[in-house]
Amino acid sequence: MDQVPLYPPYQGYWALAAAQLPVPLSMKKPRMAADIQIRMAEKFGFDGIEVSGDCFMPPVEALGCEVKQPDVGPGSTVAPIINERGDLDKLEIPDIRLDHRMMSEAVEAEYLVKKISKERFLHISFIGPFTLVGELRGVETLMLDTLTEPDFVYDMLKFASEVVDGYLEFMGPLGVDGVSQCDPTASGSLISPEYCNKFVLPYIKKGDRIIKKHGMIDIFHVCGDTSDRLEAIADVGAEIFSMDYQVDMGEACRRIGNRQALLGNVRPPHALFAGTPEMVLEESLACIEKAKGYRFFLGAGCDVPPGSPEENVMQMSRAIQIAKHKK
Repeated sequence: MDQVPLYPPYQGYWALAAAQLPVPLSMKKPRMAADIQIRMAEKFGFDGIEVSGDCFMPPVEALGCEVKQPDVGPGSTVAPIINERGDLDKLEIPDIRLDHRMMSEAVEAEYLVKKISKERFLHISFIGPFTLVGELRGVETLMLDTLTEPDFVYDMLKFASEVVDGYLEFMGPLGVDGVSQCDPTASGSLISPEYCNKFVLPYIKKGDRIIKKHGMIDIFHVCGDTSDRLEAIADVGAEIFSMDYQVDMGEACRRIGNRQALLGNVRPPHALFAGTPEMVLEESLACIEKAKGYRFFLGAGCDVPPGSPEENVMQMSRAIQIAKHKK
């Protein structure tokens, strides 16, 4: 590869914050939000653009959860709505056409496709089934359920998977290049490799098939340390695995080889948000060096935190130029 692509995978909220456009207003004015993403990509040399950043809340709110949406950054679920088995039976697959969040993303996606589809890789991020169940049930309660009521977990996952699959099918005709399946609750910080294989990966594989059916690239992202499940993640079939900073890039490259491309993994909070430009540059160059000879995209380990100094973010592009001229 002559040049490492720069692809901060989840920069949507950071771009809006940098442009001082409140998230709720961006949903009402998706074309304005899209123009901001374009400007930021051009300014910082991003090879990819995330359509919006609202990857979790569309189905969560559409299913009936109360969502708290701040002006800056992602929304959050106020309280779970599956408090007992009977609550699951009351839920219905949402009508995506009535989901204002997803319809706003659709408008933004179609606008971006028309304006820059030939220039940059466009992707939509979306919640994975296991993480969706965590929002509906409560993450701590879900963790206990996997031990005490695994059959109930499977019932919830079956429903959540149907919801997610419907959204993935909806995204197919929008014309974007890829979909990022985000399942942070599958992190090694929360569940074991065994439970990840049981409760997470089969449903991500199902999503992978839908994404590929529509001719899109599948990007799989899991937050936290996934060092103990890298090979199992590679078996999902996603073309790209987006890794958080807790995973050593060199080790991941050696173990996965070129079975899939790797994306990451500059530290978002410590370097991009709270660090210095020198720190970001050093980490970026280290990632590039460790991944030498493998298929690799430089980017943040997870979301670029809103409020990260522009000079810090710019260092990733600078690192690529330095590495290019060293050849």
